[in-house]
Amino acid sequence: MKNSRPVMHPRPEDPGNPTARATERLLKIRAVFDDDNSARSAEVLIKHVTAELECDTQSFTFDDLDSPGPGIAAARSASDTDILVVSVSDDGALPRHVKAWLDLYLGLRDRDREGALVVLIANPAETTNTDSSLVEYLETVAAIGGMSFIPSRRCVASVPLHMKDGILVQ
Repeated sequence: MKNSRPVMHPRPEDPGNPTARATERLLKIRAVFDDDNSARSAEVLIKHVTAELECDTQSFTFDDLDSPGPGIAAARSASDTDILVVSVSDDGALPRHVKAWLDLYLGLRDRDREGALVVLIANPAETTNTDSSLVEYLETVAAIGGMSFIPSRRCVASVPLHMKDGILVQ
């Protein structure tokens, strides 16, 4: 995924207003993933949903989250994100260190900040458990963090997606 540097742009209707410049910022998206296929799914989703927007996007492997220094840096980077994408290859339980990272992330996150947690499960729909404990767990994480929760149980690496009326559709 491409990393973007946040840039403030004044509103055209009021270019001299410092308050307008200070309140505008790029949509901040962070993605965490377990393998290359999951990373591609997250990248495709972000690209399709934000096609017309400039975004500050960064991604982290589950292995990145296991190391103390990089894991803490990733949690700090994600703590004020607008969208956190958790992309996994199947609906099995998350590794213990990823759950610990999510706890750290929640501890750093301002609960009054709006945001969304998107989960992408890449395994085929016919094998996906619709009552997955992973989905329930991440829905709880979203609720604790005061975020909207958006689950998707399909590989999006090859499926064009877009937002329609606030819902992710093919």
